[in-house]
Amino acid sequence: ARRASAPSRTHFQSMGKGGSASGTTAVERLGPLAATIPLDAKDVTKRSIRESIPPHLFKRSYVKSLGHVALDLCWVAGTWVAALMALRVLPGFCAPLVWCAYWLYQGINCTALWVLAHECGHGGFTDSRLVNDIVGWLLHSSLLTPYFSWAITHAKHHHYTNHMTNGETWVPSTASPDKASVKFAKSAAGTWRRIVVVALLGWYTYLLTNATGAKQNAGQSHFSPSARALFKPKDANLVRAKQNA
Repeated sequence: ARRASAPSRTHFQSMGKGGSASGTTAVERLGPLAATIPLDAKDVTKRSIRESIPPHLFKRSYVKSLGHVALDLCWVAGTWVAALMALRVLPGFCAPLVWCAYWLYQGINCTALWVLAHECGHGGFTDSRLVNDIVGWLLHSSLLTPYFSWAITHAKHHHYTNHMTNGETWVPSTASPDKASVKFAKSAAGTWRRIVVVALLGWYTYLLTNATGAKQNAGQSHFSPSARALFKPKDANLVRAKQNA
């Protein structure tokens, strides 16, 4: 297949404020990827995208979904037993290595359970909202995550993904790339610092202070029913459900 050439400088110079060049095709404006879309851009809607997905992918199975929960719980239990057995048969000086390996692998197992609860929050786990909420609440609560309050704000995150002011989390930075702190963040040392901070503190910093969210929502806690920037008054009891877990 012939390799498509990159857009030329004159192509971008011909583009107006709206970001499109008049009199050009979608392929000319957006590149060869646009040729894979069988519809004109104006005809690409949520409905057309949904209709292009095979119907069987929207069918939920109680057996398969609950089976995944059971399987992951078995992995959690099996990993715990394996760690205890390793501590019994290995020399004492191997204990730190065993616990580090356990911490890493069990973290993967628990992340799998967390993701299943995430699907419950999206309503994709089963056809029953009640089953979704019970399973999601039990799993997330066991992993110290506020299921209902997170599900509420996570829905906003998807609604306002990458929105510069209303985004719920990971709002794109508007800082100048020439700023010293931005340059450091992009350096090797800055990248490692971010990895460590996000891995150790990031999740609960977000839950407690809405860090990385919209600036106007800074300081709002997922554990507080009175966090008006995150929740409506009708959500108060759902937010309290975590405190009673």
